[in-house]
Amino acid sequence: MSSYKEDFLAYFSIGKSHLAGILFCCAVALLAFLLTRGTLFDGGMQVLPAELFITNPVFVFLSKVGPIVFALIVCLFINVKCFKAGGSYAGKFILRLAIILMGARVTVDVLMTASLPGVISILCVLAATIFFAMKFGKILKKPWDACAVTGSGTGICGVSAALSVASVINAEQKYVHAVVGIISLLGLAGVFIIPLLALGFDMTAAQAEVFIGGTLHEIGNVIPAAELYTALGGADVAALALAYKMIRVAMLVVVAAVFAHLVRKRFAKET
Repeated sequence: MSSYKEDFLAYFSIGKSHLAGILFCCAVALLAFLLTRGTLFDGGMQVLPAELFITNPVFVFLSKVGPIVFALIVCLFINVKCFKAGGSYAGKFILRLAIILMGARVTVDVLMTASLPGVISILCVLAATIFFAMKFGKILKKPWDACAVTGSGTGICGVSAALSVASVINAEQKYVHAVVGIISLLGLAGVFIIPLLALGFDMTAAQAEVFIGGTLHEIGNVIPAAELYTALGGADVAALALAYKMIRVAMLVVVAAVFAHLVRKRFAKET
């Protein structure tokens, strides 16, 4: 396990051999956003017509899949040697910068719109999810890194959290692929199940906001679920549900740092 200084210096150990892989990752990312969101980056200018993602069944499906899962599927079928060095660099170092930027998206305005009880509930559920994932994994004698990736993915923000924590703790790829697949399927199912549960339990608007924003994995799942809840007769909860979701996203930096520290402690004990 490398030291913090070695990790920092590794950010600058980039050469010509990395260029092809990094450019390929950028190209796949742009394509993924274009085909699943109609933009070239998150929150960017609309390139494809927004109506396409409402009326065309293929683009409706792609919008539910999301850019991260789409990019992963594309890369599963592409295994070119010249992309390996740059792809590894992007997956380890650029991804860590992305974690910080994701957390930075949570502004003071977002925090001000959320209620204190709601924020406390979200943080408690997040902590409990990761704790029980680690605890039950230990009871069932599952690998530590698989439990960490599972808990982070389900507790924070789905695939992006799972991949981020996996890069920090150097998780085995076979566990990462399994967790990503399960999280993606659960998130897609949750878009339909969570709004129905909120209505079935006759939740108030405030409760539904916390429930939808606190349970669904991906940001791309929260908005459709909130809109479905409204379409089925519930209140308009999209804005605050997204605010609670963004609070979970902000915790990715903290959780990744904690797991990185735990990995270093485990390595120190073993050596």
